[in-house]
Amino acid sequence: MPANDRPSRTVFHEPGPALLRGTGLTVIVVLAALLAARAAPAGEAAVATGLLGDPGGLRARAAAAGLDLQGSMTLDVLDDARGGLHRGVSPIYTLDLIGELDTARAGWWEHGRFHVYLLGTAGDSLNKRTGDMQFASNIEGGSTFTVLEAWYEHDFLDDRLSWLVGLHDLNADFYMPQYGQLFVNSSLGLGIDMSQVGISTFPATSFGTRLAFAPTVTTYVMAGLYDGVPGDPAHPYGTQVVFGTGDGLFAIGEAGMHSADDAPYYKLAIGGWYHTRRFDDYTGRTRNENSGLYGLAERELWRDAESGRSVGSFVQIGTAEGDRNQTGIYLGAGLNVTGLLPARPSDVFGVGIAQARNSGRFLDANPALRDAETALEFTYQLAPTSWLTLQPDLQYIIDPSTDPATDDAVVVGMRFLITL
Repeated sequence: MPANDRPSRTVFHEPGPALLRGTGLTVIVVLAALLAARAAPAGEAAVATGLLGDPGGLRARAAAAGLDLQGSMTLDVLDDARGGLHRGVSPIYTLDLIGELDTARAGWWEHGRFHVYLLGTAGDSLNKRTGDMQFASNIEGGSTFTVLEAWYEHDFLDDRLSWLVGLHDLNADFYMPQYGQLFVNSSLGLGIDMSQVGISTFPATSFGTRLAFAPTVTTYVMAGLYDGVPGDPAHPYGTQVVFGTGDGLFAIGEAGMHSADDAPYYKLAIGGWYHTRRFDDYTGRTRNENSGLYGLAERELWRDAESGRSVGSFVQIGTAEGDRNQTGIYLGAGLNVTGLLPARPSDVFGVGIAQARNSGRFLDANPALRDAETALEFTYQLAPTSWLTLQPDLQYIIDPSTDPATDDAVVVGMRFLITL
């Protein structure tokens, strides 16, 4: 089953500019990671899965009590090397701390899970340099520390039915291509056709509920209902749980089929969403509803059973109502090659394309703009140690924000992922 007027609100205040900010700290983190990777003992992967290992046996004791602890730090150092609005390097950081409690292992009751996800974000805005609308870095989220997720999930009917309630990132379950998780560009993980309306996902989530049912081992249906405005747009820092007048509701459903555990991987899914939030569209007209449809398909094309080398691909398509949304059609696709170099069977190379097409009605209202923004991404992921992942990345963004006055942008840089 899947994982993962205004009343008073709970607020964690902005941590301030000292949190993970500045070129100097970027250089220190990068150099420390590279030096540690070179100095790592050959047998380290067998000893610890993270940089911190198991200090004082804390993780082992927590796991014995049913609590699994995870943590990671991600750093994107991306340079708008050509075109866009302003050239320059943008360091972007996230700190992810996750705890999940299995109620059965804790000795409480069967089939339950509590999940808490703490998220810190900081750094410069790459989007303000590139001027794109699909966001070249999927971890860009301002400067704050927040509770991204806090939910409880319970399984029924021999784990065929699950019910989840709480703060939930809906993209952990809906509209999520597994092969798309490799890429740095935001749209290759969640199409802009849906993300453009403001939904319960990174970097701010809504209170909601999700029900999922698996009629067979290879089919599923899911439905979710969320507060229509994540957080509080007027107060973007910290954790905001607000049910305001005009927020409306965001409803989403998805049905699909996928491979059995012992078969080559594939997934086919179709979904739709309906939003009752009150908003002003691009003509200034007040709307009370919005909707869209999406589909995705992905498949493992080839695998060598002995080495684990493989090739997989995915395709996304999404639509949104053209008389009230800028992006009327989104198209995305990607190819993942694991073990492109035979001597490095665990490395992953990816090439992806994401295109956000302006709706016909939007172009009628904005005739000077071009038809679409297209992002091409080439990326390569390798792990020098069990706790460090390096990912060189190159993106070519054609017609950022479909504005003919903005030159095509070239983004080049590196993602560093440190598992704690």
